[in-house]
Amino acid sequence: MNKELKAIAANVYAGGFSLGVKGSGIDVIAHFEDEKPYGEEVINMNRQRYWNNMPIIPYNTKWKNCPDIDLFFTNPPCAPFSNANTNSFNGGWKNDKRLSCWDRIINWGILNRPKIIIIETTIQAYSKAPDFLMEMSKKLINIGFGVTIFLNNACYFGSAQNRPRILLIASPFKIKFKAYLPAPIVSTGTLFNSFDNELKEIPPEKNYLFPVHSKLVNLLKEIKPGERMAATFNRLTPIEDRIINSKGQVKGRPTFGIVKLHPDKLSSVIVGYPLVHPYHQRFLTLKEYQLLGDFPLDYNFPRAVRSNSYIARGVSSKVGFWLGGTVKLTLKDKISVGTPYVEIINGLNGWANQKSYHIVNGDITQMTSQVPKLSLRSSNIVNIATLNEECF
Repeated sequence: MNKELKAIAANVYAGGFSLGVKGSGIDVIAHFEDEKPYGEEVINMNRQRYWNNMPIIPYNTKWKNCPDIDLFFTNPPCAPFSNANTNSFNGGWKNDKRLSCWDRIINWGILNRPKIIIIETTIQAYSKAPDFLMEMSKKLINIGFGVTIFLNNACYFGSAQNRPRILLIASPFKIKFKAYLPAPIVSTGTLFNSFDNELKEIPPEKNYLFPVHSKLVNLLKEIKPGERMAATFNRLTPIEDRIINSKGQVKGRPTFGIVKLHPDKLSSVIVGYPLVHPYHQRFLTLKEYQLLGDFPLDYNFPRAVRSNSYIARGVSSKVGFWLGGTVKLTLKDKISVGTPYVEIINGLNGWANQKSYHIVNGDITQMTSQVPKLSLRSSNIVNIATLNEECF
């Protein structure tokens, strides 16, 4: 395979997903975003070093005719399915307008027939909306693609986050998966210690320190490694001293999302809430968030509170890098899928523990009733990832 592969990305926001794919040697020639592109400011801040003249194209303009694209990869908004969205439960996700992004993605794929389509989303899409995933898969099967739904965790690609996610991969060719990184899983303490000198050299104007609300100052002093700040509040505030507000909530108790990272463990998923440094009684700085979110330290973000939200919405560049390698291996051999199919691969507890489920063999009419119920817990993290392609 001599020619450089070409890719188009959609809904990548600050660019993490594209950084990984680009780093694998695939040319990312454009981003499709919403009409007012979320993340455009960040992409523009990094053009000289990373993006040059790559255009950001709103979905409603010149995005229809893109022939000869090798890869179309995308990260549609995961909020419709996320547990942080209380409306996502009991079928509430069905009324979320952001699902229209999936229709745009699938329709573009059907129209342009890239050689591989990859959609990344939260793991809750499998537990709450398997029928929806099958509905999207059926559309791709109908044009002769095989579909692999790969349940995975970013920590097995070298990220310090315990970030279980779904990769829906569709192609007319059988997917040949690249090996996981042959390295031990990285704890938050190991990550920050590895970059300690580099972090010290970054000037304060580029290493934004997120402010602490006055009601959290005392809790920040007392929070323990691995503890959620809500639990710190409960530990320090006797039940008889807790005040219930008009909404039935405990007044002054912080959100569940604030946690102090444990130096010997993986980080919880970055979801936009502030995180507390594993060794210090303070929130992470912007550059520390970048490290945790797998952005390079020389990547630029605006000096604003929303910067960690940019990072939270992104796909790990390490996952993107692995996927780029998978795309290159697949397109090197170009083995036809033959009869279109859907398979589910459960790799949440490590590559070596994965199980495959072929849920369709030519007959796509009964797919939704055959979706296996899998444990989506990823707590049994193995310590090594010296794993190889033969697992598949």
